[in-house]
Amino acid sequence: MMVTGFILAAVKSRYDEVRAKLWTAKLGLTIAVMVLGALNIVQIIIDPEGDWSYLGGCIALATSYLQAMLFTMAVLVFIRPREVTLRRILVQLAAIALMDTILIGAFFMLSLRAFLYIYGLGIVFYIAQLWYYTRWYLYSYRWFKQQISDYYEEEEIERGLRWLSI
Repeated sequence: MMVTGFILAAVKSRYDEVRAKLWTAKLGLTIAVMVLGALNIVQIIIDPEGDWSYLGGCIALATSYLQAMLFTMAVLVFIRPREVTLRRILVQLAAIALMDTILIGAFFMLSLRAFLYIYGLGIVFYIAQLWYYTRWYLYSYRWFKQQISDYYEEEEIERGLRWLSI
């Protein structure tokens, strides 16, 4: 994962008004992939034998948070690029980092019972995140579909844009 992040970071692209959203999406993707790689490295350093199954659960949940954000942002950049802003990506990453910090901190500092309660809250956070991203994507998809329908004639949509009406 870290190698993928370095490759993304090394890809040079000109920053201008036309490419601003794609550049922002690339930056967010690079940061998220680097964080995913760092989480894997942290897990290997802390738990090289794989004995702490609860820590593995924390890392898996943290990875799931980032994957949900990555997938949503990657899809949205193509259908509604103005929705993918650096501010929005940083807010999402901050919320994910806060939840990850709480989970890892609870693992090391609280009793097993308290940790499992916090872990359950982490799962609720993940479900809420998926709900939010799904609603956001469906709204953006409907908006995009309406924009395409307004721009193209019905015949052009049926012939050249069948993928949109799926």
